[in-house]
Amino acid sequence: VEVLVTLSAIRTSTKLCMLEKDLNTVVSHSLDYGYKIADTFSSVGTRSKAPFDGFGIHNGKLVVWESKWLKEPKSFRFDRLEDHQIENLLRFSKIDNCVALFLIGVDFGRGDKRVFYWKDMEYIDNRKKSSQSIYKKEFVELTNFVRIKKDKIDFTYILEN
Repeated sequence: VEVLVTLSAIRTSTKLCMLEKDLNTVVSHSLDYGYKIADTFSSVGTRSKAPFDGFGIHNGKLVVWESKWLKEPKSFRFDRLEDHQIENLLRFSKIDNCVALFLIGVDFGRGDKRVFYWKDMEYIDNRKKSSQSIYKKEFVELTNFVRIKKDKIDFTYILEN
């Protein structure tokens, strides 16, 4: 038990083995108010899927997001994005004063953890429908990212760019 607690503390404190849930924690803590939605929830004996990973408010704007995590720079296949997730992001992207985001966190090693962001849900939907992956070399060339610093990301930068 003592060994498990120590390993858990190491993972949490240094983020050596960051997971998608850790990325969602970073995102929600970076907003003025953020909430991670449980992946599934029950209501009167039925089971429902979450529309996306979370929602929040930043600088007076509603923010909704879906995130994915890559342990290293490698190709991202859009089949990891569920149909109901992109459908809900598309719906919310049409609401005034709401920013829908698709986020992919990538660990580049040596403490370089980047969160790539997309606000154009039509673009994401088209890439999903055409089964276009984001290749490893694209992640190296893309500039639409922020770095995770002190377990937070710069949401003001994301909203302004």
